Amino acid sequence: MNMAAAQILRGPFFLAGCSERPYREDKIRYQHPQWVEAVIQSIAKWKPEPGMISKMVRAAP
Repeated sequence: MNMAAAQILRGPFFLAGCSERPYREDKIRYQHPQWVEAVIQSIAKWKPEPGMISKMVRAAP
């Protein structure tokens, strides 16, 4: 019984986490329209990559 209650309570947190990335992508895209889509998606996933300029890396965290 306790396990089922815990899963029910975890549901909203899971859904909130899933919807955060599209919001981040839109926010980053609005702030930096000149950036390539692949860079925006990488930053939205909180994963800076080699070759990004310092401004891009600062936008990731």
